[in-house]
Amino acid sequence: MAEMDEHERKIVNEFCHLLEKSKQLFNGLRDLPQYGHKQWQAYFGRTFDIYTKLWKFQQQHRQILDSKYGLKRWQIGEIASKIGQLYYHYYLRTSETNYLNEAFSFYAAIRGRAYYSRTNKDDRNVQM
Repeated sequence: MAEMDEHERKIVNEFCHLLEKSKQLFNGLRDLPQYGHKQWQAYFGRTFDIYTKLWKFQQQHRQILDSKYGLKRWQIGEIASKIGQLYYHYYLRTSETNYLNEAFSFYAAIRGRAYYSRTNKDDRNVQM
């Protein structure tokens, strides 16, 4: 990371916190049973909330995250992909097609914006 002032450090730290929290919640979804778990909607809601916050945060602070954190396009694509996966799995649980449409729109955006087209293999080895 390049040298940062206090404001930039706070932005990078907040991004890292949101990223770690989002990973924890997303991974926790795997532990939920496919059927019969009464708390799944609340857990999905918390996961959606953190990913929404993460997505907006990286958009608002993209310049600082690019220069000070070294944010790569494929990392933005990973966040978008996780949001698409959340929508798809919510659709699978509810059969509400608007969630399927949202999942499709995220995957279409990932493809249209070519988040993975210029990915260097060395960059992909860095864990998000």
